[in-house]
This record gives sequence, C-alpha cells and structure tokens, in this order.
Amino acid sequence: MVEAEGERLIIDGPTRALTDEIVAAVQTKKADLLQLIRPLEDRQCWHAEDWQAYFDERAAIREHDGGLPRVEAEHLAFEETITQWLRLNPDPASDPRCGCVHCGLPEQPGNSLLPVLALGGQAWVHDWCWAPWMAALRDEARDALLSAGIQVGHPRGSCRRRSR
Repeated sequence: MVEAEGERLIIDGPTRALTDEIVAAVQTKKADLLQLIRPLEDRQCWHAEDWQAYFDERAAIREHDGGLPRVEAEHLAFEETITQWLRLNPDPASDPRCGCVHCGLPEQPGNSLLPVLALGGQAWVHDWCWAPWMAALRDEARDALLSAGIQVGHPRGSCRRRSR
C-alpha cells in the first residue's frame, strides 16, 4: 500500500520486496507519486503562468544548452509540456465491469480490456482503443495548454508556400 502523509510517502509492504534499486527509483519519483496519490482537493493546481514557465524553461534549455533553433526547441518543449499535463491530470480509475473508458463496450474476443495506471487505481481500455484514447487525451492536453496561452512556433518544413 502507498499513501501520502504530508510531504512523506508511506509504503507499506514486505521489507524484502523493497530493494535498494526500488527505493532509489521511488525517491527519484517521489514528487510525482505524491501528486498522483493525494486526494484531488489537496493537489497542486497549475495556472496559466505555471504552464508558461514550465514550457519556457524547457524551450530555453533545448535552445541554449542543446543548441537547437528556437522553433524546434519550442516544438519539443510543447510535447514535453503535454506529457507533464497528462501526468498531473490523469484519468480517474474505472471499473472493468463498466467496459472500456474509450468506447464503453465490454471486453471482446481478441480485444481485451487492459489496465492502465490511473488516479486511484486503474482505467480499463481495450487493446485496440488504447491509441485513439491516448490521442484524445493528448488533444485535451494540447487544447488546455493552448487555452492557457502557450504559443508554439512552427517546426521546420511545416509551412508551405502556395504556388502561383
């Protein structure tokens, strides 16, 4: 069992199962784990300026430390910001008896319901529905970030001139 107690992460289980490698991995992801298991009302809520700062920092690192052109750095930073949005806004757990979280249908022959880590447990999604479900979640994240005011340049080659 894993639970949050303030800024402490409490893991209850057999001591022999908690190897040094697992403890080290948990320590590096402690902040993320705390964010996921805290009750919704206790979670950190990011505002538009927080998302902009996150995006700007990642773009600057790629541009200045990585030597990428600004447009390419922004494109990659936006993808990373989408991933961060998805981490901080996971889907809630679902009941497999209620079917797939994407299509709503029950398990089908050759199209199993698979558990995906979710807020408070697991969300159940068909094997064949995973890609469109994830695409819909990414679209939701992208729309939320664009609504927060993040603007991204166009990556190289994405703009075409009209021929006359």
